[in-house]
Amino acid sequence: SIIISYASQDVVLNMMQASRLFYHEGPKVILQNGALLENAEDVQRFLRFILAEEGSRCRYLTSLSLGFQESALEGAQRLVELLLNNTFPALRALSVECSEKLFRVVPGLASALSTLSSITRVTLEDCGRAACKMLVDMGPKLVVARLIYDVNNEPKLTGIHPLTVLEASRDTLDTLELVFYDGTPHPSLMDVTPFPKMRELEIGWMDPSLVAYAYAFHNVTQISFQVDVACEVPPDAEERKDIRAEVLRVSTWKNLQYVSGLLSDVWASGLACDVQELVIHMDPGDTLGMLIDALNDTRPLELSATVKGPHLFSVDRGLPAVFQQEGATRMTRLRLFITLDPADRDADMAADLVRFHSFQIN
Repeated sequence: SIIISYASQDVVLNMMQASRLFYHEGPKVILQNGALLENAEDVQRFLRFILAEEGSRCRYLTSLSLGFQESALEGAQRLVELLLNNTFPALRALSVECSEKLFRVVPGLASALSTLSSITRVTLEDCGRAACKMLVDMGPKLVVARLIYDVNNEPKLTGIHPLTVLEASRDTLDTLELVFYDGTPHPSLMDVTPFPKMRELEIGWMDPSLVAYAYAFHNVTQISFQVDVACEVPPDAEERKDIRAEVLRVSTWKNLQYVSGLLSDVWASGLACDVQELVIHMDPGDTLGMLIDALNDTRPLELSATVKGPHLFSVDRGLPAVFQQEGATRMTRLRLFITLDPADRDADMAADLVRFHSFQIN
């Protein structure tokens, strides 16, 4: 016979209680980190885990990232059922890679995701008509949207402009990132309702014109142009002049706090209003004339500029001439990162720098 002492019984009881504690409380901690589903195996394991305890674990999931494709189709159908038949009150963030393809090969997935009422942050990659329809169906809830459009979309594909698909969230949207959207066709400005809470706009690999966004985002405080690559076909001087005039016509921006990007993008955007901080990166094709235009249009209090090109220290056509412009008169802080050109190898940098137009630099 086996005799278990009271002490041993206490140990066994404590172990059983600890096991139950970990079984119930452990998933709460795990699901606080969200779920990343990259393949069929991930989907199957996730479904087994979250459906334990009769689906009560669903209430603790905070974020969901879908990176799988056709190989997980069977599991994806079960995922659709999970989303439709359970509630996810803590689920705030949704991310979907290859969204257009995934929504087309998994019937009902986009519709099921659109019913998640607690979602406030969305990232959609390769999005087109199906993904944009999901955004429309989500209704008024989004605070942050990151939309990477499918580069293979037809240029004139209608109904996918961010101002159209996010219209329901106009009273909640705070941050918007747009990549690969070529900007055409814009919705009629007469059909756009302003987004009063929009604060941060980031644009990458697309037409940098700000006309539609200047009209819709009255209270934006930060605009960033991604520095990976400039717009493929920048406007000429006359086209830029027209874009600038349109931005001025519709914009109510009084003072942006922060603007950053490649000089060519900032120059091409038509941005024309006072800016607190301007961060500029020059590409080899950019000119100091473009920098002069940008400074005169934005009149920054603070400037950080990465500059390159020949004759940067020439009094008449280099940086000293740039900082003699009207747009530099408000400046209180300047940071320059200079890539020297072989043509400047004999320049007396110290002597040339003191020729800058006089203004206080902290």
